[in-house]
Amino acid sequence: MLYRILMLMCLFCPLMAQSQTAAPDSLQKLSSDQKIEAYQALIKKHIDNDLAKSLNWVNKGIELAQKPSQKKALGFFFLNKGVIYDNQGKFEEAIVYYKKALKVAQELDYTIGMAKAYQNIGVTYAKQGNYEQCMRFFLKALKIYEAAQDKKHMIGMYNNIAIMHMRFDNIDKALAEYQKGLQLSREIKDLRLISRVSANISEIYLRKKHYKKAIATLQESLALSREVKDYRQVIATLGNIAEVYENQSLFDSALVYNIRGLRLQEKYRFQEGIALKYLSIAQVYNALRKVRLSEEYYQKALEIALEYKETPTLKNIYRSLHEHYAEHKQPQKAYAYLLKFNVIKDSLFNLQKNQQIEKIRAQYELDQRQKQVELLTQSNRLKTLEAERDRAFRQMLLIIVGVLVGFFLLLIGQYRNKQKHNRLLLEKNQKIARTLDEKEILLKEVHHRVKNNLQIVSSLLNLQAEFGQYQDPREVLQQSQHKIHTMAIIHERLYQSEDLASMDFKAYLDELVEHLQNSFDLAERQVTIYSEVDAVVLTMDHLVPCGLIITELVTNSIKYAFPDNKPGCIDIKIIRQEDWCKLMISDNGIGLPPGFALDKVTTLGLRLVQGLTRQLGGSLTNLAGKGTGFEVGFKV
Repeated sequence: MLYRILMLMCLFCPLMAQSQTAAPDSLQKLSSDQKIEAYQALIKKHIDNDLAKSLNWVNKGIELAQKPSQKKALGFFFLNKGVIYDNQGKFEEAIVYYKKALKVAQELDYTIGMAKAYQNIGVTYAKQGNYEQCMRFFLKALKIYEAAQDKKHMIGMYNNIAIMHMRFDNIDKALAEYQKGLQLSREIKDLRLISRVSANISEIYLRKKHYKKAIATLQESLALSREVKDYRQVIATLGNIAEVYENQSLFDSALVYNIRGLRLQEKYRFQEGIALKYLSIAQVYNALRKVRLSEEYYQKALEIALEYKETPTLKNIYRSLHEHYAEHKQPQKAYAYLLKFNVIKDSLFNLQKNQQIEKIRAQYELDQRQKQVELLTQSNRLKTLEAERDRAFRQMLLIIVGVLVGFFLLLIGQYRNKQKHNRLLLEKNQKIARTLDEKEILLKEVHHRVKNNLQIVSSLLNLQAEFGQYQDPREVLQQSQHKIHTMAIIHERLYQSEDLASMDFKAYLDELVEHLQNSFDLAERQVTIYSEVDAVVLTMDHLVPCGLIITELVTNSIKYAFPDNKPGCIDIKIIRQEDWCKLMISDNGIGLPPGFALDKVTTLGLRLVQGLTRQLGGSLTNLAGKGTGFEVGFKV
């Protein structure tokens, strides 16, 4: 029996980041979302070679992925837990988790995820011998893959459907499906898929007794499998080479390849297919007349197949045991295994007939129910005739009762409407009272803010007077005017909006920039102000200091950064990072003087910026690079 790999899908969704795989012992330092990414990467890397570790990571991933934002990751872990159970031979458990993954995919309307779940359910049904269910799920998956033109997954389905055709000796149909898969594999240059499909095609050469072609194809598949480290396919291909040698009666060579495959299977703890491997070795030992070793491996194969309920494999084992004991003149054992073989063979062969019988039985029961309905209908007609004599009286009685009930309901309705009207009136009055209270509180808050801003204006004028003794009075007044206008914009926007406590910073900044451009006639000077603002809503406590900082730093850039009317640009950026804001103002002018240090500034403008930064509870830093740049960071 050739080893054919039914293609399972291990991935449910793409990994959320293309980063290097975290080492398992460093996962404690990661956030829950980062751990989920790391577990996905570890499972993808190790699921073919270390099922125990992969199962541990899957279980941890399921625990972490319970929140709604990680639903797709949860589907990934469910699907891969099913793959692990499938590879361990725990088929019932595998189907449970595949169906969980299918449910997640349906909730997300994730069609490719649904197709992967369908494909894996079909593979598991095939291993259990339920071929009708298997083909039903395979065709569902293929329909989705073809609609999406997902070539890689289409290859897997063509391969799986071909294997089902081989099991029913439909060689021509199988070859057509294999060739579709092989052509697509070569188009996308996937060595792993080329290896698997080529190995399966070798079975057709074996059935036609083209042994040299079969060996050549399998050796090519073996080399490709080793190149891509697909050890599951390496094991299957070694078994297939052994099968070809066994068909040529080269039993020593067959034994060598079977043992090599078994050692790899034990090394990587692949439980799936190990019963077939033991059976192949038992048959080779039997051919070599090593009866004790043959019976030892027959027993191992039987124990594994019974434990994991591998019905198709059990059928082959029972047939081989019957032939073995018949050959060695033990008729009682031979007959016992023949009976067991026939029971399983009949159960597999008659599965479709049993389902047809169930359909016929269901149709019969439906016909019987329809006859019962007809009899009941006739009986009801007789009862209807008898009831007509009393109907007139009952109708009159119902009319009288209906009028009385209607009048009573009308009274109740009027009473309830009055209650509802009173309740709505009370709610409106309460709402008006609450609104008045809120307006009064907001008005007090506005007065308080105006008072604070007037105090700021007073302080600014004092500072301007202290530092501006040797400046032109008109320049001093103009600088004060800019600062006052900065705050005036805030108040103008606040009273035009419903929210009197906060505003969108971008709209405020646009108006402030327009004021500065017009005030300094920047278009004629060829100085451009650019702004880039994240979505940020700030309160008055933040708006006023930020506006004054921007005004001061932009004014400094306009005055000093571009001597001799040189053109230039000024950038203003606001970046929001969770509960932290960064305000950055920079220009491409001549830059700061040599030896500049923030802790040694004496100019009014920068001391004012430092004071406003402290008012925000933030930090002021000098940005390195061409020109002058400052960054103010504060918590919002």
